[in-house]
Order: sequence, then C-alpha cells, then structure tokens
Amino acid sequence: MAFNNLGHFTISPGTMLDFRYWFGGRGLDNPGGDDHGAQYCMAHPEAAPGTMFVVEQGKEQSSEQFHGQVVYIYHVKVRLDGPDENIFSLQGGGLA
Repeated sequence: MAFNNLGHFTISPGTMLDFRYWFGGRGLDNPGGDDHGAQYCMAHPEAAPGTMFVVEQGKEQSSEQFHGQVVYIYHVKVRLDGPDENIFSLQGGGLA
C-alpha cells in the first residue's frame, strides 16, 4: 500500500529529522501498529532545490501489545543537503 503527503515538515540544511509511523488504528480501541511487511519511506521536497536523503529506516516490534496483538512501528531519518531550508512530506509504500 502506497502513501503520499504524510505530514508537512520544515528542515534546515545539514539537519536530520527522525520520524516514527505506523499503520492501522481507529481510536482508543485500536491504536494501530499493524504489520505491513517491508516498507520504504522517503522525503518529498516541496519548496526549494536541494537533495533529501533517507539516512536510516527500520521497523521495530514494540515491547507493548494491544489486546495480545504485537505492535509494529516503522521509522525513517531524513537529512537535507542543500543551500536552503525546505518543506517536505513523506511518501512511500510496500516492497511487494
């Protein structure tokens, strides 16, 4: 399943931002953390020239469970190389 326009973030040159994201969830009865297999996530620059790099990404199995179900959390770290501050969103999807 692909996703686009996740969030709206500002980053300065040389800065790295770390994000955690998960799938599913519908309020207090189901906070999410569904396993969607291997996922790829990247930054989508929206305001200025420059290159955004995904420095790290991963998937963790949380030590917490919800109603006996294992919770999975994905993460991605983004770095901006470029002369100017930029605005971006996250996009990505599964590797199937």
